[in-house]
Amino acid sequence: MSEPRLGVPIPLTVSEARGIKPANIVRAATRLAVERIIDGRREFLLVNHPVKGWELPGGAVDPGETGSAAAIREFCEETGLAIDKEVKINLVATIPVNANEAGFWLDLAYHALVDQDLLQSVGEPEFELCWMTLEQLQEVGADKYTDILGHLAINDSDSPE
Repeated sequence: MSEPRLGVPIPLTVSEARGIKPANIVRAATRLAVERIIDGRREFLLVNHPVKGWELPGGAVDPGETGSAAAIREFCEETGLAIDKEVKINLVATIPVNANEAGFWLDLAYHALVDQDLLQSVGEPEFELCWMTLEQLQEVGADKYTDILGHLAINDSDSPE
């Protein structure tokens, strides 16, 4: 095993340990697409990150944390809102990301269809918030999410109403 700067051992494959392949460290991050339906119109809650612009709330998965737990935690931290435990959170996509200078990671995209009453304010949001339709996502440059969100199937059993 190699020792990174933080002193945490990195598990290597046999090929990596023997030097046959370079070590490929993949981190995990989450995004949570919280959706509501108002007058038949689908809207998603986005945050306005000062560097990345409008995006779905999310962030890194901490050691020992599940992807869904990280998605809920990051959503709460960035929006100041907690999601009621009754709300179903579903994994809808896994997206490999190669951001050259930032390295490789796997984005875990989750979805939750909510009634507005199932979101509870628990603090101040970290970023500006806005509910947006799929068309508005494209207008503000957050169109990287429209393929995933546009293909989500909503059936009657998922509806919070």
